[in-house]
Amino acid sequence: MKKRILVLMLITALFIISLLQNNYDTYAHSSGAPSFECEDCHSGGEGGSIDIMLDGLPENYVLGKTYNLKLKVNSDVTSEGEYQGGFALTTSGGKIIVEDRKNTQISENYLTHTSEGSKFREWKFKWVAPLKPNEIEFTIMAVAANGDYSPNGDVVGVEVLKIKAKEKK
Repeated sequence: MKKRILVLMLITALFIISLLQNNYDTYAHSSGAPSFECEDCHSGGEGGSIDIMLDGLPENYVLGKTYNLKLKVNSDVTSEGEYQGGFALTTSGGKIIVEDRKNTQISENYLTHTSEGSKFREWKFKWVAPLKPNEIEFTIMAVAANGDYSPNGDVVGVEVLKIKAKEKK
């Protein structure tokens, strides 16, 4: 009897550990499988436009410096519901730091929104510049959602921003 209880406790513990190891949160209306391909599900609205901005990103970065960044998505697509949009952002160098765990998360190798974060079109995070001078590329895919709880009529945009290290004088 004691062996059965011990085995049952071990199986339960392994199950709980496996649940805890799934460290990415699914977000609004996603399959839960991390992807950087927003347009796989979201289809363009009629005539909708999208503008993706990354405020706080310098033209030339200082090695090792931490930057406070704000990603903004502007669009003429208005949301009829609580869900406004989302994003996925990756960088070729440096380190992304989640500042607002309620609205953003690291999933696989990129920064993205959480379910709660899909209620907005602005997100804050930090980026630590690398210690070696390289050209850094930020690739951002964003969605402006119309809030109808379907992927139809949303607008998807991509922005690629490149910055270099500040030259020493």
